[in-house]
Amino acid sequence: MKIKIIILLLTILTTSIQYYWFLPHGRFCSDPIDNNIWLPLLFILFLIFIGTTLIIMFSKKKLLIKLSLFLTLFWLFFNYQSFNDRVSCWSTYLFYEEISEVLSLSLIPIGICLTIFILGYFFLRKLLKVNE
Repeated sequence: MKIKIIILLLTILTTSIQYYWFLPHGRFCSDPIDNNIWLPLLFILFLIFIGTTLIIMFSKKKLLIKLSLFLTLFWLFFNYQSFNDRVSCWSTYLFYEEISEVLSLSLIPIGICLTIFILGYFFLRKLLKVNE
């Protein structure tokens, strides 16, 4: 039980870092006056919490692979949403250009945050001496 809570906290921490690191400069197109980054981050953390909890509860085998895949796809989706809300809505991007731009801008933040997550996962399992 202890390891599950710590993995959940590690997931939330790496998601916060990745979201803030990727976040494009600029204001929201929908409401340029309200430029609050905390409300979307809280929403993302809530969804990460639910998704990670479900994966941990219902998955016993290959947990790290499933969590890593979930995080990567989730981060890419929300990076796309952030890019769409802050950058591409102000100009004329085609869909494949948006995807290309998001993938190129997401490569380093997702790669480093996923590496931190995987190393943290192994470190915590070794520290708490949990066997799979």
